Amino acid sequence: MSQKTPAPWTGLVSSPTIDVLPLVEKQGGSYHPGWVSYDDTVADSPDVEILSGGVNEKPSIGAALWRQGNLFHFGFDLKPSDMNDVGRALLVDSIVYISKFRQERAICVTPSAFSGGARSRGSAAKALDNEEYGIPRFKIAFGQGVLDGIPEDRAALREWFVANRAFLHPGKYGLLEIDPDAHLLGLDYDLVDSLDRAVEILAEPAADDAAKARTQAASRLLVRYVPEGPGAGADSAEWERWLEANRPYLFFSEWGGYRWYVDPLAKTRGVPTEKLHGPERADVEAPGETR
Repeated sequence: MSQKTPAPWTGLVSSPTIDVLPLVEKQGGSYHPGWVSYDDTVADSPDVEILSGGVNEKPSIGAALWRQGNLFHFGFDLKPSDMNDVGRALLVDSIVYISKFRQERAICVTPSAFSGGARSRGSAAKALDNEEYGIPRFKIAFGQGVLDGIPEDRAALREWFVANRAFLHPGKYGLLEIDPDAHLLGLDYDLVDSLDRAVEILAEPAADDAAKARTQAASRLLVRYVPEGPGAGADSAEWERWLEANRPYLFFSEWGGYRWYVDPLAKTRGVPTEKLHGPERADVEAPGETR
């Protein structure tokens, strides 16, 4: 069947109607709308697999069926008795599918937006680029004083944001502010090359106060963004060994706390994280094991 294209979808869908697959037995009834997650808030983790969207009055990127590790989000809030054959089959298929991921576990922990969760640099950029949003929609993502002195002009704010995005991280109440260590070192902390550079800086001799400040900043940056690493007090050799051992399994997640994670499933299997996504993360049989 087809229905009128939801207003929030018009930026993605140009046609006045869209084809949909009904999941309910009685058309036109009153049902709870269910739940969606924004797929750009979960997709930076390799254990996340988005299977389907669903009609909703939120952005078109709402994910209705998606998996994180061994957990499955079935966003259609319907009793099986309210579903038609398609809806019940979808529910059963979803249960069968997630049963194949017993070796998986959810990796990232995302603080709730309702309890001080960090603001996203990506969301701030969208607010700035969307002419329908007022400048306050952009500024609300930043901590007190961060944007002082910058004209309330979209072009000026965009220029500042592009120049400083690499150094922004969450501060008090999850609001964005400049990370002084990343800024001092000129490092974009979500690039693995920057981690290597921080290790190199950590190895530099502290010949004077300026050099000492750089090595201390490098140590703090590594500890802050790589909490699974060897930790505070580790020297450059320890960090280098840890990075080489874990490099194929590292990924950065902004929504998962502005930090680097080690993908445990990829490391256990000895398969680089970039090659282990979606159905490839399903259970594998151990030698001699049958299911």
